[in-house]
Amino acid sequence: MGIETKDVNAAFELSDPTEALAGSLGGSTKGSVTGYPKEAVFRVFVGCLNEPDKRAEYETILTRSFNCQNVLKNSGDLAIHVLQGTFDKDGYYHVAVRYIYLP
Repeated sequence: MGIETKDVNAAFELSDPTEALAGSLGGSTKGSVTGYPKEAVFRVFVGCLNEPDKRAEYETILTRSFNCQNVLKNSGDLAIHVLQGTFDKDGYYHVAVRYIYLP
């Protein structure tokens, strides 16, 4: 996963992930760097969709994002900002998702 792995590794190396994501989040910056509640948590999911547990987790992330329309109001809401995927040489599909979660 060339580009995805590079982005994920860069985000993990930072002490504050908002540094990497702040420019690409869009929206208002009123109240915080990102325009989201200060208690929001940045997360990254990386997985192969041929693995049933990873596919279930990926589907949960997508469903929760669609249900709240990427608006963080209630506990458990999440907003997806980057969604990338690629096939490997064996034909398996790998995804990388960067999102903000409201605990």
